[in-house]
Amino acid sequence: MTVDELITGIAHQLQDPDLAIINQTQVIKFINEAAHDASNEGWYLKMDDTALAYTADTFEYTIPADFVHIYEIRTADGGDLTVVPLSHWTIEDGVTPVLRFSAELYENLTASLELKGHKRPKLNYTQGMGTIDTGMESFLRERATAYGARNIARGSSGRAANYRQLEQEAWLRSESLLEDQQDLFTLKPGSRRVYGR
Repeated sequence: MTVDELITGIAHQLQDPDLAIINQTQVIKFINEAAHDASNEGWYLKMDDTALAYTADTFEYTIPADFVHIYEIRTADGGDLTVVPLSHWTIEDGVTPVLRFSAELYENLTASLELKGHKRPKLNYTQGMGTIDTGMESFLRERATAYGARNIARGSSGRAANYRQLEQEAWLRSESLLEDQQDLFTLKPGSRRVYGR
């Protein structure tokens, strides 16, 4: 889902498809507030990265920027994936965090490395074709709708009660999503923190 599609969905829920009552800048603000709410609840998004190519006799690799935790590393050898034991790698702190493999303990690195871990949800969406973090769409739509309905209810005399009702309903749906989806967005046991992120 793109940011523009989410904006359209929220506008329809707010019964303002032409954005005549609120504008796109306000809707983006509501989406970003919702994203901060998810982050403050401790949500993390799972991510994989296969961009690390093995270099012979190199046991230190820069960790890709979005990773905040890593729970598994695999090597690919002719299509077969092998999990690298936790005791064979560490994450080292520094200006740029690095992944260090033990040369003494692990000598079977191959052509590619696959990292499995977590990243934080995106917090600052902008108008346009950027994409919404996968899995966050429903929560962001409901929570941003609640924020939008609250905003409209403050300035609307004739339909204020309707918007207050919409705010309450959307807020309850977003809270339900926070609770129901918590397991999908928590850190996997054994995850190692990437320091400084």
